[in-house]
Amino acid sequence: MDKVLEIQDLQVDFVSETRRLHALRGITFHIEKGETLGLVGESGCGKSLTALSVMQLIPTPPGEICGGSIMFRGRNLLEFSEKEMRAVRGNRISMIFQEPMTSLNPVFTVGNQLIEVIHLHMNKTRSEAEELAADMLATVGMSDVRKRLKEYPHELSGGLRQRVMIAMALLCQPEILIADEPTTALDVTIQAQIIDLIENLKMQFGTSVLMITHDLGVIAESCSRVAVMYAGVIIEMANVDELFRNPLHPYTRGLLSSIPSLGKRARLTTIKGMVPDLSDMPKGCAFFPRCEYGCDRCLEERPYLKKSNNHYVACWRPMDE
Repeated sequence: MDKVLEIQDLQVDFVSETRRLHALRGITFHIEKGETLGLVGESGCGKSLTALSVMQLIPTPPGEICGGSIMFRGRNLLEFSEKEMRAVRGNRISMIFQEPMTSLNPVFTVGNQLIEVIHLHMNKTRSEAEELAADMLATVGMSDVRKRLKEYPHELSGGLRQRVMIAMALLCQPEILIADEPTTALDVTIQAQIIDLIENLKMQFGTSVLMITHDLGVIAESCSRVAVMYAGVIIEMANVDELFRNPLHPYTRGLLSSIPSLGKRARLTTIKGMVPDLSDMPKGCAFFPRCEYGCDRCLEERPYLKKSNNHYVACWRPMDE
């Protein structure tokens, strides 16, 4: 098993003058070479924060990584200097950010932004960099690439901007690609194209992918394993087929039950209640206030991931019991 990235007990707090909020409360997972791991959950559960922690892009203050490790090829990224991290970001670990319109600089052309990445990490002349940028735009399926290099982000459609972001992330053929909601705000046809594109490029470059999304359809289409997050912790992790066939955590089962089925007219299942506020987290299981299977132990003691039925679940009363 070739683990490219291994996160152990990652803890992130947000600190103000009056209080400390525990945003990530012990995240543990790994990504193997060439695989796609899905990270799924509601908005605000900590998916993007986990990605920003890997990239060391959490604003400090107020953010603070206060525990755990992020091992990349045997070295802890949390011990890297800022200079060392600049050599890693965009080179060995790249990220497709959630909204390309706000991630791309509106005052520079697409070509200038791609060339900047090349100059930062490679020893290339201007003409060589332009050629490499054009080739990568063609690789991600863009036509008339010379014209695109001279255009500004606002002149491109949402799908084309996302392709530019993917091209930028893959310019240096990174070992890990973090895709943070890469299909958000795109219509379903373009979503399918982007997912297929990432999969094809992963196979071409041998890249490992962390796919962050709230869309279980994207997970089913693109991932081999999946980790389900809730309120800053991972509550279930398994192979995709196993998790969809036999969800063990009540929250995971609720997510799957809320997906409409083609041809069925029954009312969709909803998960009652709201995600707990970080400033008022339950003492035990964070999902307890919304769970119909909760017990006294859930109220008092937080469950941790344990192996059950060929996958991992953090629940005192998993659904297979």
